[in-house]
Amino acid sequence: MEIAQKTPQAAQWANLHYNEDLLQNESRIVLVACEEEQVMGFLVARDAAQEWELENIVVDVSIQRRKIATTLLEELIRQVKIKHGACIHLEVRTQNNPAISLYRKLGFQMTGQRINYYSNPQEDALLLRRDL
Repeated sequence: MEIAQKTPQAAQWANLHYNEDLLQNESRIVLVACEEEQVMGFLVARDAAQEWELENIVVDVSIQRRKIATTLLEELIRQVKIKHGACIHLEVRTQNNPAISLYRKLGFQMTGQRINYYSNPQEDALLLRRDL
């Protein structure tokens, strides 16, 4: 939670959501990147009838640009393929250019836009998808 709270672009979830909903739910994949017992980042994705949704991906702001998010996403793609998933969907803030660039580099395509989807600050969301 500490990493997510330091990252304004991350989904801000309550502690209860992490403890009960995520970690005890078999329809989710939770990946954590660690180095020397320090959490550097994490990713959460949910299975919805073989169409996966990337719910959150966060890398500690002090160590971004070290390909941690790339590694987490590549591992998610690998695991979803093993589970015979058809695709991965996600939403991203329209102004989050580093994330959009990363998603496109990994083969995600824009499929739509949600107006005023985010708050604090209010912003549109781009919808992206990668078929597997």
